[in-house]
Amino acid sequence: TGFLVLKNPKRFSQQTSFLRMLNYVVVNSLSEYFMIETSKLTLTSPRITNDNDVYISLFGELKIIGPKGILTESELKSPKISRVLVYLLLSKKSGVSPREIADTLWPDEDVDAVTKNIKGFVYRLQQAFSLISDERLVISTPNGYKLNCKLNITTDFELFLIKRTNALNAPTIEQKLDLLKKAVNLYNGEFFHSAANEHWVMATTVEYYHKYISLMGELLKTLFDQKDYAGVQIHASKALQVAPHGEDIYFWMIRSMMM
Repeated sequence: TGFLVLKNPKRFSQQTSFLRMLNYVVVNSLSEYFMIETSKLTLTSPRITNDNDVYISLFGELKIIGPKGILTESELKSPKISRVLVYLLLSKKSGVSPREIADTLWPDEDVDAVTKNIKGFVYRLQQAFSLISDERLVISTPNGYKLNCKLNITTDFELFLIKRTNALNAPTIEQKLDLLKKAVNLYNGEFFHSAANEHWVMATTVEYYHKYISLMGELLKTLFDQKDYAGVQIHASKALQVAPHGEDIYFWMIRSMMM
């Protein structure tokens, strides 16, 4: 937000050129801002290989990556829109009714009023999503709303679980270390950070936090056993940026410093 203050505007009543100059500065500043914002949409991800691929990151800030670029949570313009999307991502049902969404996400508000607004939230979500994909992200069914099954939607938290399982069952130390590193690198902060303390998602946030701490502890222990003390330091330092209260992280960092 910028402020343009004009003191004693009567002085310039006969000097319109000055006001036109100020207007020119404001218009060009806005044009530059929108150009920068638009350029963000051109960024893509190696996980997007065809027009039906969508990658959604929920560790830290919500990000949606499609074949035409990236949408961030702030670009969805409304916290309620992002919450509807995340609730649908977590739901395993064939469809979720607007009333269920309203009752679960905002139980303290007028449920009937919020229910009427759900359709608008979904419409605005689709408007934003259309900038990065030609498909619909959310579709309406007789049972309610659900994610479009035509899209190949991948999420970072699902990949985290897959790599975690594969790492813990890896046949060799080398494979285990590789998978552990890939898994912990997916965790860029608590699950859906902007809503992490809300009742409907809090259990999921805590669950993934403890899974991350446990997996990071396993990685640091394995590196320590391999006498890679520098590796312990590097990964522990990164981990403390997103999990500053992880006791196991401090434990392995101190042990590696002693060695």
